[in-house]
Amino acid sequence: MLAATSDAMVQGPARQVPDGEGPLLQAPVFGTGAVALRHAIKARALSAGLLQGLAEGDTVAFFAAPAGGEMLGEAVLTGVEARSAGLSGMVPQGALWAEVVAPAPPPPLRLAVPVKADGADYDRWKAALPEAAKGEVDLVPILTGGQVALVGPDGVLDPGGPGSTPRIALEGSETEAMAVERVLTAAGHSLRLRKLLAGLAGRSLTGKPALEARYERRPGRDGGGQCTDFGPKEPVDPARGLQPCDQLWVTFTNVSGKVLDVSALYFNADFTISPVWPQAGLSNRLAPGESARAGLQILPGSTGFEELLLLAVPVGEDGARADLTRLAEPAMTRSFASLSGPAENWIEDWMTGGSVTRGFSTRPAAVMMLRQPVRLGAGSALGEGQE
Repeated sequence: MLAATSDAMVQGPARQVPDGEGPLLQAPVFGTGAVALRHAIKARALSAGLLQGLAEGDTVAFFAAPAGGEMLGEAVLTGVEARSAGLSGMVPQGALWAEVVAPAPPPPLRLAVPVKADGADYDRWKAALPEAAKGEVDLVPILTGGQVALVGPDGVLDPGGPGSTPRIALEGSETEAMAVERVLTAAGHSLRLRKLLAGLAGRSLTGKPALEARYERRPGRDGGGQCTDFGPKEPVDPARGLQPCDQLWVTFTNVSGKVLDVSALYFNADFTISPVWPQAGLSNRLAPGESARAGLQILPGSTGFEELLLLAVPVGEDGARADLTRLAEPAMTRSFASLSGPAENWIEDWMTGGSVTRGFSTRPAAVMMLRQPVRLGAGSALGEGQE
């Protein structure tokens, strides 16, 4: 409905860009059925790219309208950039919109030859792991403690203390093959997304950060697997860092002087990615000087190195809102802080007031990124480096 409304409001040189928020933006208006996001075609190219989750080799179908209608043909995406993608072959007459109908398979994760660290029997794990790659690798499997630890190319196990390296372990009635597929799927997505965002990230035109961030901690207590007794918010102490059941809050302000779409992603130590902000389809557009606040809760038993990324995308020429939480796998979410204080409301506590300006056109870097490392576990510290 939002796409159809936007399309109908284009009249002459003036362009109005309606915005919407809420959990039903991707739901069908009438009846039932799958709803696919369509992207506009301009100058024989797709006006969407890496920031919208598209990839080289995706197959798209052409349509004349932003919703419904007859398929006019197909093409494969080529030359995918931050906000645009080329199309193989000719665009059919009357084709103005395209949607992905067959995503390209992701590149395989490259694993080194497994390293056995103790005398346990690992035959079933070895059989479940994919064939080792030649040359450069993404991860090195280390067989230890009856599990498979996945370390970086440097081969260092548990650099942040025992258990800080993610493991492949059986859950429920899983077989070794099922566990390997589950964890390697998450690991591949996490590593690819990190590489993608690092390649797109840049500074503002003035060389100054686009966002200012202030971090606070709300300490909690692990009461047998349940987080309780939350204290008041306090500045994060780098000497103490974060512990399981702590809540991490960040207040971020748009200091770029331009209108930005801001997203927050949390990269967990177990390779899963948590969409932190915006939530429930809320608009993530911040006018110059406007602030917002988001929070997450560290789960009991968490340990290792994690990272919170604040991502700012300058508003594009078409005014479409960029919500980068869509780049996280929907099933890979962590439990967000549940506030139970008498005067606190989780959604209302996120946002600060202020009107939002729309329609600013600019061409700075595709993504401006503020990176906050987080170390978890006993004696851990919150990293002070940001970029």
